[in-house]
Amino acid sequence: MPDDYPLLQYQFYLEITGVSVAQFTEVGGLNMEREVKQVPQGGVNDHIHSLPGRVKYSDITLKRGLTYSYDLWVWFQQGLYDLKVVRKDVSIFQLDKSGQCIRRWDVARAFPTKYTVSDLNATS
Repeated sequence: MPDDYPLLQYQFYLEITGVSVAQFTEVGGLNMEREVKQVPQGGVNDHIHSLPGRVKYSDITLKRGLTYSYDLWVWFQQGLYDLKVVRKDVSIFQLDKSGQCIRRWDVARAFPTKYTVSDLNATS
């Protein structure tokens, strides 16, 4: 396939509980940050201990997706009226141009917080 074949741009795959449900061109928010607590040492005015604290995770965003499955939409709809949101394990795979997995991120007990469909335009 030529390098400009449109599906080659969708280099990120999303799996929900082991089932591939969508492809995306962009993934953001794959980061985490550890809080650092500054604790002054008693009796010593020139020294502060830096202690590790909680780890915070960013929201993951998947952009410009392509799917033939309704799994993401159904998952988002769960809990819409009864607030019983279903948490699932998901994996995000980064593929190279030959389709081989070069990176994988596993996220435990995730749940969708926003679902947006972009403007539909057949010419772009």
